[in-house]
Amino acid sequence: MSLSLQEELQVTLLDLTDDVKVELSELNQRKDNVTKGPDYKLFERGIMHAIIQGKRQMIDTLQNQLQRTETNQDITTLIQNTKQDLTTQLSQLHSEIPSNNTINQAYYEEGLTVAQLYETQGKYYVIQVISDKIYTIQSEDKL
Repeated sequence: MSLSLQEELQVTLLDLTDDVKVELSELNQRKDNVTKGPDYKLFERGIMHAIIQGKRQMIDTLQNQLQRTETNQDITTLIQNTKQDLTTQLSQLHSEIPSNNTINQAYYEEGLTVAQLYETQGKYYVIQVISDKIYTIQSEDKL
């Protein structure tokens, strides 16, 4: 018996949840080295945390939305729309990051934009995995 598209995606989301837990565990194990290290290591840790947070948020959102969808077409439309929204958001965030540093630059706002960028990249990663899974399932169904 084969699984429905919704069940297949739920299994994939559970796998992604496990991956996120492992990434967070690894990040936390490296915590001692980072807090005693140079500033750029703290920044790298913040980036990794933002990516993991974005993945977790997207997984939760998709799990909730998949439970409310009824047809494969609804699921496909949901994933396509979410992917398009995230692509637009990534593009906008990339354009908001200044390419040069000036004395009058608002560093706090730049930091927030960078954090949002990496959080959105985490979300995009999850939606890309789900989108690829849908493509694979649909390709197998056509055979």
